[in-house]
Amino acid sequence: MKVLKRPKSGETTPTPHKYHKKSMNCIRVAINRYIQDIGREMDIVNGTEFKRENKFLDGLLKEK
Repeated sequence: MKVLKRPKSGETTPTPHKYHKKSMNCIRVAINRYIQDIGREMDIVNGTEFKRENKFLDGLLKEK
């Protein structure tokens, strides 16, 4: 059994990213597909209603 040690004061541990870029895009596409399947007439990936949010997400993913 491996025992995890606490970092000493002053040491920093790398902060992992919560999701990979591809995973975030797949989640967005899956949500969009679900919205289409239940009969809603909106497109969260390519629609004009979500242009600002998509630019924000694209910028966030480019930083990683």
